[in-house]
Amino acid sequence: MSSICTPGGGLGKTGSLLRRGGRVSVAYLGGSITQAGKSRKRPFHGWRGYTTEWLQSAYPGANIVEVNAGIGGTSSALGVFRAKSDVLAFSPDLIFVEFVVNDEECDEHTSISSMEGIVRQALQHENRPQLCFVYTVNEPYILFYKAGKLPDRLVWHEKVARRYAIPSINIGRPIAEKIIAGRLEWRSFAPDGTHPSPEGFALYRDLVIEQLRTLLQMPQVNSPSAPPSQLSNLDLAGADIAYVKESDAQADWIWTGEKLTKGWARFGNVLAAEYPAHPLRLNFSGRSVGLYYVVGPESGDIECAIDGGDFKKYRIFDRHSQKFYRPYYQVLTHDLAEGSHTIDIRMCEQKPPNSRGRKFWLGGLLVRR
Repeated sequence: MSSICTPGGGLGKTGSLLRRGGRVSVAYLGGSITQAGKSRKRPFHGWRGYTTEWLQSAYPGANIVEVNAGIGGTSSALGVFRAKSDVLAFSPDLIFVEFVVNDEECDEHTSISSMEGIVRQALQHENRPQLCFVYTVNEPYILFYKAGKLPDRLVWHEKVARRYAIPSINIGRPIAEKIIAGRLEWRSFAPDGTHPSPEGFALYRDLVIEQLRTLLQMPQVNSPSAPPSQLSNLDLAGADIAYVKESDAQADWIWTGEKLTKGWARFGNVLAAEYPAHPLRLNFSGRSVGLYYVVGPESGDIECAIDGGDFKKYRIFDRHSQKFYRPYYQVLTHDLAEGSHTIDIRMCEQKPPNSRGRKFWLGGLLVRR
């Protein structure tokens, strides 16, 4: 295999399905580099779309069904909660996972436990999909390669890949090597330091396809009856999203289908409120809880209390909020006792700097059962 690929157990099972023909579902779970998409300004759809197109052309007898589960600006810490509803609900046969750049916001424990949680959820699914980790690059990671090292987030992800014999493709490494050698200009590859240009995505495409040609031809390996022991002491195999329902609406919290996400849509409806709304109380069951919400130019800060405890303030508005609406999240705690709990959410009176309002749009609770 190439130096940019760790083959693990290969993708022989998926290759066999593709050669046999019929429906083959391929999911992509990651950040904006995976989500990509087409628009008037960006008439391309990234390595994800290019990879799906290649699979369809290389295996014309198969009906490739693509699941695009990328959300820009989010890490594996949210991805592990999204895996069930955004990926496994579609019974995929193959899942590409790409979070190495976005996990800059995660510490080692969070990154490893989240990636491992995604893997263990897939292993528990009745379809037993295969997985493949994909490692991209951003400008700060060039310094690691220049020093002869791998980015620390990549090292963490690779620990998970090796424990579970998952193949991984480091498409960032050859890009970094070309830039360091002066054979590629960073700004022509990724003008903003992270997101590839159309030409940059074409480079990613070629690197992924080159490795898939071999991985899909590897002998099929039977999955072990039980997964290996966990790397992390935090078991996120039960991570999920409890989406809000119309019956959750109360007092000043309105059930609405406002279209706020402008191409980043992940919510059918939200509970919307604006200061001075009465607190919202929701019941949930699980050992972890967090918030999954829309953030935008009018977002305000919130306070939360669990099981009637003290309220704690959370900053929702951030520097990206001034430009567009998008899904985002906060994990509040992983340390609850098993069983039923309550969470109270209320708006803060003080408006965040640069925000145009004091609003909050809740899509659901992040829970770990």
